[in-house]
Amino acid sequence: EFSGVLFRSWIAADSNQFDEVVGVAAITDLAGYAAGQGSCQQAAKQLMGPEAQEADYKAVSPAELQYPDVKVTLLAGSSDNIVGRDQVSAFERKHPAADIKILEQAGHFDFIHPDTRAAQVLMNTLAHD
Repeated sequence: EFSGVLFRSWIAADSNQFDEVVGVAAITDLAGYAAGQGSCQQAAKQLMGPEAQEADYKAVSPAELQYPDVKVTLLAGSSDNIVGRDQVSAFERKHPAADIKILEQAGHFDFIHPDTRAAQVLMNTLAHD
């Protein structure tokens, strides 16, 4: 899951194959995330490898990439304790035109639980409602 989300963000920034990308509880600042001590944060370090420098992290962080002619939507939960609000803020600072939706009381996994409001918002976003 971790590398898949990043991979799609990289493709959207580096090609003209997409006109829209939707980040769901997305890690947008890889260096900032990898600085944490949780198991998911440590996975970011493993993804990058032990020799990775700050410039390497910036080169692949979605917040640092450019998305010409691509609509970017970020969905995040206000109660996400895995990918915090700082990740949304990092993207927002660099991409103020992005469509950012913070769902109150939604956690990290609420977007994939069909009976939650967060899942409904995701489905509506994907359907362009």
